[in-house]
Amino acid sequence: MVSTRPSNATKRVAQVVLDAKQKRRTPAQIQEDNASIQRGVEEQAAKAQKSIQRVAIAQEKLANQQNSASRKPRPHSVGKKAAEVVSI
Repeated sequence: MVSTRPSNATKRVAQVVLDAKQKRRTPAQIQEDNASIQRGVEEQAAKAQKSIQRVAIAQEKLANQQNSASRKPRPHSVGKKAAEVVSI
């Protein structure tokens, strides 16, 4: 006759297998999970769009600074009073 060891008499040896099984979800839980995932995707898309706009604004500012810096000053006619101030 085969008997169980005294140390295993009160243990659940198959609990490891039972814990590894995936729990079943109700349709409501599935719908809630899908909605949560969709919200996450939309938030990421909004963040990406905001980042793209921020970069575009920075590039536009940089282009404006470069354009204004590359302009050469135009000569202006100097009147008699301005010529006297310059020659002093």
